[in-house]
Amino acid sequence: MVGALLGLLLGLSAWGQPDGRAGKVSPEIHFHQREKAALLGLPRGEARARLSALGIAGPELLAEDCGLYVSSPLSEVEIAQLAASGIVISRSNYVPPVPGRHPRGFYLARVRYSALPLVEADARILSLVSAEYQSCPKNDLGAVMINADDVHAGAGVTARTGAGIKIAVADSGLDLTHPDIPTPAEAYDMTDGTDPASWGTDVTNLVTPHGTHVTGTVLGRGTQSGGQYKGAAPGATLHFYKIGDDSTAGAAAADEIEAVNRALATGCRIFTMSYGGYDTFMDGSSLTCQAIDAAVSAGMAVFISAGNARPPRRTTPRSRWRPAPPRA
Repeated sequence: MVGALLGLLLGLSAWGQPDGRAGKVSPEIHFHQREKAALLGLPRGEARARLSALGIAGPELLAEDCGLYVSSPLSEVEIAQLAASGIVISRSNYVPPVPGRHPRGFYLARVRYSALPLVEADARILSLVSAEYQSCPKNDLGAVMINADDVHAGAGVTARTGAGIKIAVADSGLDLTHPDIPTPAEAYDMTDGTDPASWGTDVTNLVTPHGTHVTGTVLGRGTQSGGQYKGAAPGATLHFYKIGDDSTAGAAAADEIEAVNRALATGCRIFTMSYGGYDTFMDGSSLTCQAIDAAVSAGMAVFISAGNARPPRRTTPRSRWRPAPPRA
């Protein structure tokens, strides 16, 4: 594994630019392809567990969930042509350029490894970046630590509870039977598909109660404690998006981006995701960062965990390599 990661590092310097030169496909995608090929024939659960130990959240062994950079949005005819070649684009998940930060827009796409030579040859595609890096649940702050009680009571400020505001929470899952959790205006399992037609509606926590904890921190009603332990915005309307998979609760970048896009599309004023991880380039240039920047530019406030990382277990790699998209 160390040799493979070293090879990936060396390959980063040879990755091409978004002007059509060789090397459109990121070295990480080729690394994932090799690791997945070694797992063909194993039971699905075992294969996913081994990938998770490597920090890979991809559900398919013969394909990769990617960010597909283009110079401009594709037509329906072009999308259909690419789909016939094994490059299936999620039409509803286009993240636009962000002036001054991200010069090119991208689509989420599932690309069969057999189609990678076509990616290199297709002039419409500028670069291909993996969206299968894995983030982990992280949260350790409560409403009292940010003086939310003063805001609720109107101590020195206009009293606010979040009433009339839509807040999106993306996390591992949610206990909808918990008396402190409000009924969501909508709840989707992003790990099941790519849009409302294919997302599941069962957002149950299957691995960790982290999502219920975070949702309570944000807008729990405090029903069981007479309001003592209510969340920061107990009057807000909840939109919940399950991004944690059912094996490890890790979240793929593709599902995080779908959650950001959906929250923006439904008019959420605030989006929060208490997940985090390590980047190859910790400079805000990743796919998820671009989706967040685009959402912020469109007027949505976005809160993401920063820090709060514990030392990894021995079975977890200490780093996960993820190339950033090429600069213009």
